[in-house]
Amino acid sequence: MWEKDGEASPFRKAYIGEILETIRKNVRSEFHLLWEEHERTSKPFTLLTNSISKRINTITDAIASSKLPENPRLCRHVVEQYVPQSLKDLIGLDEILKTVPENYLRWMIASTMATHFVYQNGLETDEVAFHNYVSSLL
Repeated sequence: MWEKDGEASPFRKAYIGEILETIRKNVRSEFHLLWEEHERTSKPFTLLTNSISKRINTITDAIASSKLPENPRLCRHVVEQYVPQSLKDLIGLDEILKTVPENYLRWMIASTMATHFVYQNGLETDEVAFHNYVSSLL
């Protein structure tokens, strides 16, 4: 699965490539949000980076302590978006949902939802925007 004769397996190459693409996508999303907020507010990028991080962390904590991660449809949808396709192809989404510890799934769902919400909606959003975001996932 991982290495054969010192060479990375096709699975490992695909898995690493998918993770790198996710990182690149998040970097692009954060850059666009930083740029938009800087243009709107003229705040320094360092302060905006801290504001984005704080907003994501606050929403992550709120989601994790709510009942949202217990919703099977929402859980499945978010985990399906989060897990690299190569891993889903190897062991299947159902097996991932069955074997990953519940607490880990809860925080995976919370951090994924919070990050995507903030990157898509910016720093100046309200509860109605979050409700609409969650509804769009279901």
